[in-house]
Amino acid sequence: MNNLAMHRRMLGDSLVTSCLQTRRHLQRYLDGEADPALAERITRHLDACRACGLQAHIYQQIKTAVCRHATEPPAEALERLTAFAEALPRQRT
Repeated sequence: MNNLAMHRRMLGDSLVTSCLQTRRHLQRYLDGEADPALAERITRHLDACRACGLQAHIYQQIKTAVCRHATEPPAEALERLTAFAEALPRQRT
């Protein structure tokens, strides 16, 4: 399926969220804090959208790496990560 057909299918299906909606709720989803209906829509979107799926994978790798460290990460690293995360919703796919 080409990208245009995929996006038409995704945007026309109320059971699947848009890229913007997915990015707004991605951290809650990855932390297991999204309600079941939202989690299902995000799961469907991540399965269909390569860009958002990659973003979720990267977030998960970052989260895993941070959790492996017993000490708190440096404040500078947290500031850079926060700035990076805040800039992501402004990007378009």
